[in-house]
Formats: sequence, C-alpha cells, structure tokens
Amino acid sequence: MTINSCDTAIYNAARMAAESLLHRVDKDAYFRPYFDLSICDGKMRARHASWDCVDMSSRFTDAWICARQMFDWPMTEVEQGVRAYLLAMQNPDDGLFYDRAAPDGDPHPSPCRSASRRCRARPLPITGEGVNWSDPRLGAVDTADMFCQSRAIMGLTSWFLESGELHIQDRIERLVEGLWAIATKKDDFCYYEGHRYSPGGWTGVSAYEAKDLGPTALPAYGVLQILPLTRYWEETKSPAAERLIRGLLNFFVRESGVIQPDGSFKGHLHSWGILPSAAGVLRFAVATKNQELIVWCKRVWDFVVEQCSSFGWVPDGINASDGIITGETCCNTDLIHLGVKLAECGFEDCFDYVEIMLRNQLIENQVRETSRFEFASPDVEKMTLGAYDSWVMPNGLTGCSDLGLEGCCTASAIRAIYLAWLHAVTHSAGQVSVNLMITRRSEWLDTVSHQPCEGRFDLIIHKPVTALIRIPWWLDLTRLKLTVDGNPARPEWVSSHLRVRNLKPGNRATLEFPLPEKQSEEEISGHTYRLKSLGITLMTIDPPGTVYPTYRRTQEGLSAMNTLALEDLKPTANVRW
Repeated sequence: MTINSCDTAIYNAARMAAESLLHRVDKDAYFRPYFDLSICDGKMRARHASWDCVDMSSRFTDAWICARQMFDWPMTEVEQGVRAYLLAMQNPDDGLFYDRAAPDGDPHPSPCRSASRRCRARPLPITGEGVNWSDPRLGAVDTADMFCQSRAIMGLTSWFLESGELHIQDRIERLVEGLWAIATKKDDFCYYEGHRYSPGGWTGVSAYEAKDLGPTALPAYGVLQILPLTRYWEETKSPAAERLIRGLLNFFVRESGVIQPDGSFKGHLHSWGILPSAAGVLRFAVATKNQELIVWCKRVWDFVVEQCSSFGWVPDGINASDGIITGETCCNTDLIHLGVKLAECGFEDCFDYVEIMLRNQLIENQVRETSRFEFASPDVEKMTLGAYDSWVMPNGLTGCSDLGLEGCCTASAIRAIYLAWLHAVTHSAGQVSVNLMITRRSEWLDTVSHQPCEGRFDLIIHKPVTALIRIPWWLDLTRLKLTVDGNPARPEWVSSHLRVRNLKPGNRATLEFPLPEKQSEEEISGHTYRLKSLGITLMTIDPPGTVYPTYRRTQEGLSAMNTLALEDLKPTANVRW
C-alpha cells in the first residue's frame, strides 16, 4: 500500500461528521434533528427527544458553519431547514427558545422508540417569520432549558458572524433581554431560579441555593451562556449582552462555589456547564484584560488536564458520585476552547495537550466502521457513519447501554477541530506563529504534517515572512534537522520556538525528527491499560473495548484517512471564535 503522509485525517473526520448530520434530521417533522442513536434490541435506532429542538438545531447550525470555514461545504436544503426549525423554537413574546415534545408525543421517549413516519411537512420559512409558534405540528411546547439557551446563542452567533444578517442579531438581542428578565438579580450578580423555565414557573433547583446543596444541584447549569454571549459581545459590544455576562460571571466565579481556589471542582464537565463556563470566563477576561481571571482559568485547565489520560481522553465527570466513568466528546471541545485561548495569553504549553487530543480522541471518538452494528434502517446507518460517541471509554466507544451517539457530540467534534485549525497558524507584526504541528493552509504559508507516517513537518511559503515554530515538549531537539529548499539551515532558538527568518515565496522549510516509539502502562479510572505510541499518536491500547474497540491503528490505516489534499482546505476564515 502506498502511504499518503500528508496528514489531513482530522479534516476527513470533520467532513464525515458534517455529512452524518445531514442525514440526522427528520424531514417529516420540519427538519427536526434526532438527538440520539442507540442500540436497542440489537439494532441501532434513531430517536427524538426534547434535546432535538434547541440544543441540536443550534449545534448543527454552528457545526456546518465551522465546517465551511475549513473546506468547501455548501449550503444545503437540510441546513436551511434546520436553521428555520431553530428560529421556530423562539417564543415571540419572551424571546426564549423552548423545547417541544417529540413527534410521538413523549418529550423523553425510550431509546427503543423512533419517530413515527408522517407526510412530509412543508418547509418553514428560513427567516422564521410568519410561523405559528403554537402550531401543534411542531410539537407541544415544553420548557426553556437554560443549558439550551446557551446553544441557541452559539448557533445564532455563528450564523450572524457568517452572514451579518440583522434579523439574526435581533433574535439574539431578544433572547438576551428575555434571559435578563427571568434572571434573579442580587447585588452585582444574577442567577436562574431553576434549570428549565416556563411562564408557569421553574423546574429544578435555584442556582443560588444549589451552591449549598452540593454539585449535583448544578449551580453552573445556565452559566455557560457566557461563552457564546462573550463572542457575540466581542463583535457587537451589546450593552444587554455585557450586563448578562457580568451578572452570570460574578455569580459563577465568586458566589456559586463550583470552582475552588486551586481550580478544582466536582461534577460533570460539559453537561453540568462547568468547563464551558470556565471557557466563557476566559474569553471575557481576555477581552477585558483581567489578568486575575486569566490565571484563575489556568488553574482550572491544570486541574482538568491532571484528570485526563496522556493521550487525550477527557473524563465526563470528576469526583462525581453517579459512577459514570466515560468521556464525552463535548468535553474535548470545551477543553480545546479553554486551551487555545490560554495559549493566546502566553500559556503556550496548552497547545501540547490540544494537539494530543486532536491526534487521538478527536479521531478515535468517531464511528467509521458501520459493519460493527446492525441498523433499524439504511437511514440510521447513514446517520451513524461519522457520528461521535458521548460515552467514550479509554479503549472503546458506546460505554453506556442506554444512550450512545448523541448529536451534540458529533457537532461539537467539528467545532473542536475548527477551533484548533483556527489557532494553528497566527500572524502578528510581520511574523507568522506556527502553534500546532498540523496540516493547515494560510495566506502566508501552508503547514504540512506527516505524522505519524514520518517525522516531518513542512512549511510552504506564500509571502515574505519570518516563521516562529513552536516545538512540542516531546520532540528531541538534539535530533531536529532544519532545511530550506533542501539546504541545511542553522536553527535560531527563541525559548521553545524555532525562528526561521527571511523566508520568501516558493521556499519550503522542512523539519525532520524521529518519532519515538513508546510502550507504557497507564491507570485510568481504576483500570490499567497498555499503550503503544509513535510520538504523541497512540497506536494501540490493550485490553481492547468490547462494543466498538478503538486504537487499533496502523500507519497504513491512518494514511487511508488522508483523503483531503492540502488544496482542498481553505486558507482563511470569515467566522472567528
């Protein structure tokens, strides 16, 4: 087999994920997404749930926009349908986004049940105008979930950043005003009286009371709104958004008691809102130059990474009492967001673990072999191919018997890859910083990684530049060779960076280095695993998982994932997170 060593596997994974989402909608229910793919009675089945409505439609919208930044990804009928469905979830009276009961009438059906088939519904108008919000065909109105409001802000913000459409900005402003109206204000902070809101009252525990009831009361559940809100505020300087950000941030950091002074916490990283809330604090701290909060976020990063595996497996819960010992792909996304923003603040060693997650879990968390499952229908198989797991064991997928491939994780994986892609190469004051050793096009230079097929990293120059290449911790500097157009060049070191000056259009600078082979044992969540790695790429793990084993890798197999050429990637983004 001929080995294609131009490493584009992460983009192949992102494209497969984006394609799986195209199939994961119910065209008979106004393009309502399917939340879950689960094995029941021996077959993989699709099911609806309340999470379809706001959480999934928002994440799908965001994911396709993120994909479009990295490679050619067309606007499709499905994407337009999902966008219209998302807008239809916003209550015109209070601005909040409400979930709906599933098409079969049960807002939380069992994994064995799938949506019943109906006559195909007429598509909703893409602007959302003229839609009867109370139309029973959309499903009975449920509640406005505070976690889901954050996803609505995220999807709408990406939509606004891509299109500049003022009616989308208006939607966000109406949502922000609606959230402020239902928030309880106290001194200089605010919080929500429960997890889910309806005009008839709240469901769940008050976030303010939750701090005294322990982490299972979810005091951070709605606070993650500050992450997408901050990105929207960065773009618009909306006073309403800033007011809500500061209120929720002050509650989370100072009043909630979620994060201890050393950065530690107890609970589930993503589903409880803890890690994305920390990423939101960091974005706002960077924007407002609050060094104290930046350092606070770095302590959170350090604590979380200490709980993770050496190869990028991130636990869903830390010191949680419910016994869940799996990982969720969404947690990788949150940690990558935290890491790339900390690196912007000077903590560049965070890039090391970001790259470890990229090379390992952001590929291995994906279903790429459907032959391992039986399916209730060909449509479900199309949904499954490229989907990401939400219950990841260190050595395999689908570690939960009741749930499995939740749509949030497939969309989040695309966002994670996009965030790393966006920050891999940056430019400032005539100098290009190469932060990650991954394949990436840019207007100044292209970077081409050849790991793990060979220890080589190329820079193809488009404009006169000085390149500053961050050298990761694991690379042996004494065995690093640098050439420019095949001629040996002397490295110029700036701390842990290699500076290459006076590069001109058409030059090719090449770094060559050995990929150390390593065998080790590691204890993760009380189990011991045997690992074999090439550089930071984990090749095999033993014992293997049972349902869908992961890390059965070969160089030839990874080479086969390099289906996108460098020319297939885009050099610039018009949506920046």
